[in-house]
Amino acid sequence: MDNITIPVDDIVKNGLSINEYLLLYNISNGYAISGLLDPSLVSLSLLEKKGFIKLSDNQVFLRDKAKVFFNKDEDLFLVWLKTYPTKVVKKSGGKRALSPSSPDTILGKRLKKKWREVLKNNVGTCIRTVQFWDLVLQLYAVQLRITTVIKWIESVGVFDV
Repeated sequence: MDNITIPVDDIVKNGLSINEYLLLYNISNGYAISGLLDPSLVSLSLLEKKGFIKLSDNQVFLRDKAKVFFNKDEDLFLVWLKTYPTKVVKKSGGKRALSPSSPDTILGKRLKKKWREVLKNNVGTCIRTVQFWDLVLQLYAVQLRITTVIKWIESVGVFDV
């Protein structure tokens, strides 16, 4: 497990306790320290009243106010950009660009702006978007494997009638 650096000045400035900060840290980092914390409903509801989280449908989402401590939007954009393929091979033999190779390119900056406009800095939506595209790419890989097996079966003539 990594070391946790606690920004005491920011915690005091925002009226949080150390336990509340650790709960925010846990939520922000995908529940990395869940075994060490007891996230009681009272603690979570206090964080919601202070405007740091949103409780909804048995899920917890960080609000913009929590970005003082954690800048997850940038990280999720980079994760999404790395997950999504940058090029595909066309049937005619060439390559077609799907996304920028880097967030620092002109197209990367435009895409980051669009990411912020569409997802409105909602961390929960950003996480679900990354998970969705990861699942789509996994399904595509499975489809490619199935198609390859079917072509092999047809070429071998295993099921000739």
